[in-house]
Amino acid sequence: MVIAFDDADRLPRAVASVLRQSHRAVEVVVVDDCSTDGTGAVADALAAAHPDRVRALHLETNSGGCSRPRNVGVAHARGEYVMFLDSDDELTPRACEVLSQAAREEGADFAAGVTVRVHLAQNGRETTWKPELYARREVVEGIAAKPDFVNDSLSTNKCWRREFLLASGLSFPEEMHYEDLVFTAEAYLLARRFVIVPTRVYTWYVDDSDATERRLREAGLS
Repeated sequence: MVIAFDDADRLPRAVASVLRQSHRAVEVVVVDDCSTDGTGAVADALAAAHPDRVRALHLETNSGGCSRPRNVGVAHARGEYVMFLDSDDELTPRACEVLSQAAREEGADFAAGVTVRVHLAQNGRETTWKPELYARREVVEGIAAKPDFVNDSLSTNKCWRREFLLASGLSFPEEMHYEDLVFTAEAYLLARRFVIVPTRVYTWYVDDSDATERRLREAGLS
């Protein structure tokens, strides 16, 4: 699922990264968070161009964050697995195939892959998010077996079994920022088994000059 707010220019790139997945049975649910630019119209145009693969949902009021759009997306998703994608980022071409296959093979509640950050203000310099956690493929029997994995606070580099989210009552906390911290912490506690896959699955474009990014770095979260 792709969430978007006032991001008409970059939304098509994000959606295209899902449509070109090697796993062909992928549906794109775009959730527009009551944008004030042309994002809603772009989402509708993408849905019209790909009626069998793209759906556009529109929130009536802006939520002020990522949580409500993601929760709405999960509620409307129809697939066995769910991945979260921000409109300014991209999935790598085999992300859905690699992660869903790993989760299914191992009977895992989620599978996690490598995120690469592209630093736009640094001539596209690339850095890997928490590389020490992704040195090799691992099947983990609960977070107690690998407690340092809590340091990966991202929800976007993971393929979640949708029934696990629904049965556990897992959702993103609304009306707060840094929602991934709470969501992933709860998910780690509840997951019986997860799989770590040392394959790049997510491209995170970072504006290093952004005030939010600076606060994340100062807090040690970026």
